[in-house]
Amino acid sequence: MDGRTVSASNNKRSHLRIFSDDDIKELAKLIKERPTGYIDEFRWAMYRRTGKFASNATLWRALTKAGYTHKKVSFLHINRSIVDEARFARIVAKHDFRDFVFVDETGKQLRHYGRTRGWGLCGTRVRVIYPKMLGIRYSLVCSMSFEGPGPAALTEGSVNRVMFLDYIRRDLLPSMNPHYNPDGSKTGLPKSVIVIDNCATHR
Repeated sequence: MDGRTVSASNNKRSHLRIFSDDDIKELAKLIKERPTGYIDEFRWAMYRRTGKFASNATLWRALTKAGYTHKKVSFLHINRSIVDEARFARIVAKHDFRDFVFVDETGKQLRHYGRTRGWGLCGTRVRVIYPKMLGIRYSLVCSMSFEGPGPAALTEGSVNRVMFLDYIRRDLLPSMNPHYNPDGSKTGLPKSVIVIDNCATHR
């Protein structure tokens, strides 16, 4: 022993709290305005708003302490209606779940506009409205019932009305059951109701 003593506190790296409670509220406003922002973008924005410049690690800890996590973005359609969703829920509640066959299309293209990850409170989704994208596209029309995935059709480009109706008549209807008997009574058979959204190509 050489007689030297080392304090235990010297072996621990302490983190000083840079942001006050008011600063955290300002950070929450910033995330609400730009949920898909990057850490370094938030650093400069917070500097402009509060005059405090923090490192990426410090800002990350502040976000975590405030209850925010980085997660995949949920894209919303610009014409989405909560009223229509509630009306649809009431109609669905009148049927047995085995009646329904859900049909929709999805697409993939070679380039993507907008960031796919953003910040949101724990237990909540990050919802962002983006404009429609242009470019080479591949589309898939498919159905889903209580039995699992049903018939599918793949095409290059977007789904149009002719292709969608052709899929319904040629691929989907042969795998379904009638919902009503000739006398107007319900058959009670599963897979007898097609559920689609109000897209223009579905009309």
